[in-house]
Amino acid sequence: MQQSYWDYLTGEWVSFWGRRRGSSEVEFDPRTLSVFGRQFQISFLLGADYINLPPNAYGILVHPDGTNHRVNGGIQRLPSGQYTLYYVDNHNRANDIDLISEMTQDGEKISLRICIHYRVIDPLILTEIKDPVETLLTTISADVLQYIRTRNRSEIADTAQEKNGGQLFRFILERHNGRFPLSRAFILTGLELKEFIGDQTFVAMRRDARVDEMKNQLEKARTEYHQELERMGIKHKTEMEKNAAAHEKEKQDILQQVRLRDIQLDDARKRSQRRHDRMSQAVEAITRAMEPSGYPRNANEIKAIATELLTAMKDETAEEINPIPDVAEKAAQATQQKQTNGDKVEKLTNRLLSLLGGHPTDSAGQG
Repeated sequence: MQQSYWDYLTGEWVSFWGRRRGSSEVEFDPRTLSVFGRQFQISFLLGADYINLPPNAYGILVHPDGTNHRVNGGIQRLPSGQYTLYYVDNHNRANDIDLISEMTQDGEKISLRICIHYRVIDPLILTEIKDPVETLLTTISADVLQYIRTRNRSEIADTAQEKNGGQLFRFILERHNGRFPLSRAFILTGLELKEFIGDQTFVAMRRDARVDEMKNQLEKARTEYHQELERMGIKHKTEMEKNAAAHEKEKQDILQQVRLRDIQLDDARKRSQRRHDRMSQAVEAITRAMEPSGYPRNANEIKAIATELLTAMKDETAEEINPIPDVAEKAAQATQQKQTNGDKVEKLTNRLLSLLGGHPTDSAGQG
């Protein structure tokens, strides 16, 4: 619908004088959210008024029929009648809540003093709540009481160290968001924990209990440490004794091997000496057999014995160069074989010397 020329003129007139009035910030009491602005009459002739809203306030206009309406600043076209304007704080606010005392879940009396930060988000709903600030602070106090009742002292003490109220603020915020119409009128923006007071008797008891617990833990740790040292000492001693026994056994085994080796070397030396003596006598006998003799003798028999003696010497020499493998099962056989060849050389040597007119000798006795 097009604006009439009369409406245009009245609008310009009302706006001109309304802007001249201006508006400054309104001061609000800490426990009051709304203050009276002004009361004015709308004439049938003008049918409008210019509302100046302060920068820190919402506007609530009470109509002649008693209903509340939210208004913005500027010219307002209204029916004739008497109107009342109220200002509602739209800035962030903070209110201290008196000391709240309650027993914790673990039986300690805790007292908390908090400061709650909030802001009005819907001034129209606010007008429907009686004593809105007191109502808000009362419900928050009840939330704090419930928080203390349902937690132990250490959890609440941890909350005191957190920024912005930590768990306590989250608990209050969750409960606040479930309350209508409070949650539509207010938004909670933060919380400060101003004071945290514990039961001194209970605190002393807890401190003593913690000291005793720490002492017990230290004593337990010390006992476990000494037991571990003792266990390690016993283990070390056992290992040392075990190692010493092993070393002693190894030493005895080495000494036994050395003694056996000495015996073997001595036996080998004696066998070598006897063999050398046998071979020397055999060579001497063969040499004499080859020499001419002034005495009559059986040349064929001497030749046969000398040949057999050379064969026996060759066999014994071959045994020394290529001995039978040193295996336990063949050791006795090897020793017996060597003794047989050595005896054969010795017997043939004695027999040859006897035929040559010499004197037989016992190489074993010489060795």
